[in-house]
Amino acid sequence: MITVIKDVDIMEDIGKYDITLVPAHINNSLSNGVQRDIALNYPYVQDANYKTKYGDPSKMGTIVECKCENEPTIVIVYIFKFYPHKKTKGEIIDFCSYESLEKCLQLVNARYKGQRVSCPLLGCSRFDGNGDRDEVLQIMEKTCQDIELIVYD
Repeated sequence: MITVIKDVDIMEDIGKYDITLVPAHINNSLSNGVQRDIALNYPYVQDANYKTKYGDPSKMGTIVECKCENEPTIVIVYIFKFYPHKKTKGEIIDFCSYESLEKCLQLVNARYKGQRVSCPLLGCSRFDGNGDRDEVLQIMEKTCQDIELIVYD
């Protein structure tokens, strides 16, 4: 089951859920958007991210669980591997890996069955893929059958 919450900052509600997903780049960067907020407020997430191999393309489609006593469990999902350096006039460049997103969500669905999982609209901000909202929601609907997924849009 998927619920979409609009116009609420996910950072206000992280403690309400069993798991929170955060999108990440294979270069261990949590430097913008919700990723930055997570890294600043929950440094154990950045520590776990730094323990992975920098720039390793095999991280695409994988997840890393980040735990710290008395803190929320946050799961890093690796769904993009580059930032576009050049933009053509008026064109929105989509750099989200939908295949990696689907693999990550399949892992989350299997590992956290029956749990309440929150996330931003993964892969859709300019900081984590600039992806197509409808396609991402379709992937979420298809792969997240065994968890309660709350998506902050």
